[in-house]
Amino acid sequence: WLRGVIDVFILDGKKAIVKDWKTGKERDYTDQVKLYATMVFATHPEVEEVELEFVYIDLKKTSKVGAIKRDEFAQLKKWVESRIEKIKNDTLFSPNPSFACKWCHFRKENGGPCSW
Repeated sequence: WLRGVIDVFILDGKKAIVKDWKTGKERDYTDQVKLYATMVFATHPEVEEVELEFVYIDLKKTSKVGAIKRDEFAQLKKWVESRIEKIKNDTLFSPNPSFACKWCHFRKENGGPCSW
């Protein structure tokens, strides 16, 4: 039900540092940050704090998101569970067109069922 790929993960005692490589313009990655923190807390019970940052490799810029504390883990789990429940209850599977459509195997140009 869930997958996330962390580019850089550094475990330093009770603190974890997560860095994610990005290209292109800066956007809102709030959901990705919350997901990464949830994954770290779920797999590393010793971690009390997850520090997150995005590294825009083409812009030569780092954007520190800040830290998420373990006491937020219960709330993060509920957020993930609600997202999964929404996915499980979806019966339409409506397309969500984006720049990534050009790589999708289901796109119309490839003979797929998607109308985009």
